[in-house]
Amino acid sequence: MKTLTRSTVAVLPLLAVLAGCNTMDPPTAQLAQAKTQVENADTADAEQYAALSMKRAQEKIDQAEHAMDEKEYLKAKRLAEQATADARLAEATAQTEKLKQALDEVNKNLDALKSELDARS
Repeated sequence: MKTLTRSTVAVLPLLAVLAGCNTMDPPTAQLAQAKTQVENADTADAEQYAALSMKRAQEKIDQAEHAMDEKEYLKAKRLAEQATADARLAEATAQTEKLKQALDEVNKNLDALKSELDARS
């Protein structure tokens, strides 16, 4: 009987940890942040410049919502955080591409001015 009691005592901390995983609060803030970040990326034309990252972000939001429905809050939190990262990448990619285009336009204008100046000389 003492052996059984010791085994039970040894298992109790493990059960407490497992029970703690199920008592996590729903990650509503992380999910809201992910959705906001996708909206921000969309506003930055990320769909045009980083469609794959945007698709991944939206898929992870959908998966996170499903995990929330299933009360798999740890999984939902992880997916929401990944969606946020994907959306930030998409936004940064879109901004970078826009800046490259603007730089190309400036360089083109500089070349035109140089040609004009050379023609006058």
